[in-house]
Amino acid sequence: DAALFEPGLWKPSDYFEQVTEIPVVDEEKLQNLLSTPLGTLFNEIAKSPDVMTSCVIKILERAVDMDVGRYTEAASSGPLILYATRLAVRVEGFLKFALKKCTAPGQPRPRGLEFMENWKVEKSMKDLRKTLDERVIPMLEYWIDPIRCKNVDASNLVHAHLIYLFKNYTYEEFDYRSISVLLTSQVYLSINHRFSNKAYDDLADSSDPSKPPPSIQIAQSEIFDIIQGKRYHILQYMKNNPEDADAAMEAVVRIATGTGPRALTDRQKQMKQRRWKSIGHPTCYGRFVPDTEDEKLRDGSYRKPKAGENFEKWMLRVTTKEVGIEVNVQISEFTLQNHKMMLLDPTIMKHKDFQHTRETVLADATDVACAE
Repeated sequence: DAALFEPGLWKPSDYFEQVTEIPVVDEEKLQNLLSTPLGTLFNEIAKSPDVMTSCVIKILERAVDMDVGRYTEAASSGPLILYATRLAVRVEGFLKFALKKCTAPGQPRPRGLEFMENWKVEKSMKDLRKTLDERVIPMLEYWIDPIRCKNVDASNLVHAHLIYLFKNYTYEEFDYRSISVLLTSQVYLSINHRFSNKAYDDLADSSDPSKPPPSIQIAQSEIFDIIQGKRYHILQYMKNNPEDADAAMEAVVRIATGTGPRALTDRQKQMKQRRWKSIGHPTCYGRFVPDTEDEKLRDGSYRKPKAGENFEKWMLRVTTKEVGIEVNVQISEFTLQNHKMMLLDPTIMKHKDFQHTRETVLADATDVACAE
């Protein structure tokens, strides 16, 4: 990271000094000569994107070759693969940004990218994305197959990285796989991962530094940023591609309930699936329910007050009792049999009476799921 992402010294526009002798003995002069207008990584992208990207791909491929079929903290392969994945996605982001700035119609190229060869950057991006799509994503999904993986903390970690893999996607690049991964992973995290509300770094949110909470190895603010940044485009894609939306919603149900993987076999795809639509009321856009739900729920008329119903009873009915199964794309919530799936409230987890139950009956579990 230090070699790639440290920007180095900034090169002002009026600095024109050239190398006149080798080696440059004066350290200050050497550093000034090595300065760049946009940082060292953009300088590499402008000068030799193919060489730089091929090195990142080699790092990623060597890491993937160490795969043992599952994530385990005891082996170095798991953390190394996830680090190489994050590295590749970050480099992809720089490549995309540089290409976007150099292909904007009617806009001059940024200083430092005047002579960047667009075709080299495009090829580098495709090679990098091909490795991520064909080798990394299938491997990570294999790790968290509910049949093999029962470790919730490891699944949270992998789901966070699956979200991160689509960080640089635009609406034009969306397809069934991208939206289904983004939806299933964010819903799984909302159910099973306790995000910190006390510190910016999830590793620091602990009163005992020797016992940090389970980490997803990515800043949670960055995960939130990806989810929020993609939400509008996901809803737009689902509206324009209802069949992919139906399949993605069924994938969310399988992942959230642990009844199957995200991707189905060709034989399973032939089975009839439910049709999912957003609840018809204007205030419920993004709350998807299947066609098996009550018609009054689907068209939004369930929100109309009943005769003699006060506000308290109305609120209780429309927020809890009316919904059988729902995927709320707006806030990543999953409701099953009228109950929102989530983690137990921290105040209950810390209650002295419940702590005894957790340590004995629940085998000292770090977290407990609940349905209100």
